[in-house]
Amino acid sequence: MTVLGIETSGTVGSAAVVPPSGGPAREIVFEKGLIHGVALAPAVQRLLAEIGGPRALSLVAVGLGPGSYTGVRVGVAFAKSFAFAAGLPVVGVCSHDAMAAAAPPGRTVVCVGDARRDHLYVSVFRPSDRGPVREGPVSLVPLTEAPDRVPAEALLLGDGLERFAGLLSGKGRVVGDRGLWRAPAPEIARLGARLFRERGPDDVHDLAPLYLRASEAEERWEGGAGEGGA
Repeated sequence: MTVLGIETSGTVGSAAVVPPSGGPAREIVFEKGLIHGVALAPAVQRLLAEIGGPRALSLVAVGLGPGSYTGVRVGVAFAKSFAFAAGLPVVGVCSHDAMAAAAPPGRTVVCVGDARRDHLYVSVFRPSDRGPVREGPVSLVPLTEAPDRVPAEALLLGDGLERFAGLLSGKGRVVGDRGLWRAPAPEIARLGARLFRERGPDDVHDLAPLYLRASEAEERWEGGAGEGGA
């Protein structure tokens, strides 16, 4: 199974093709700066040219977030459109799952995303024989509660550490290398292939980003409407 993986939830995105039997992946990483809308299509085009076109693919896997609203929408919309046009199945993958899967094995991993407005996206993963296993859903956590939600001795990953590493430090926690603060597209592809084997594809029309809160614009609109605004 040759899988196209797409990940655009963070400030650094990428696209990758993972060949059958776990062979080496070919990944194109986008420059930092949320340029996914410009970089994604040319990157996929380059990858497809290397493998002989869309007919060489068996599956499209895409990161669903949590993360940047604009970034996640770009990736999911592209994956759905591409899969539909190419007649390929599509599977959505939690981006934190892919980030944890790329981490060094054998210890508790906590993925921390910057949700803005004094909140963090937090996921806790415990090691297992099959790789990291997430404890429940991704949580939207207020900054005041975040230190209590992160286990001692954990390895911390994610762009939330850019601003809040100091808040989460202590109790033997270790901040991971910056190169591990993103969800790599090859891991999106590998996890997508596993999900596809376990439960089949997602509905290409119903697949949606993993949003844990309304966007800032939506919250402002709702707040204004609730106070009698337009």
